Amino acid sequence: MTTFNDDFVQLHLILGVSRIPLIVLDLEWPPPERLVIELDDNGDGSFREAVEGDTGVLVRTSMSGLSDEARAGTEHIARGARYDYEDLL
Repeated sequence: MTTFNDDFVQLHLILGVSRIPLIVLDLEWPPPERLVIELDDNGDGSFREAVEGDTGVLVRTSMSGLSDEARAGTEHIARGARYDYEDLL
């Protein structure tokens, strides 16, 4: 699969909604089904695929079905994936 510059994740977080390009998160399309945010000692966050035992997991609840070929032929359409907290579903 190909990751385009405007592919994004939309995170429905406790304090609001954030839409972030996949390239900023160092993720590829399609993004993982489950994500977790890790904070370092400075409070900077990074994203990774969640594993068993992780807490604060975001679950992909919907995702664009547009293929690489169909997406490559468009200029004004972006692919996205929505994530919600697993514990709130």
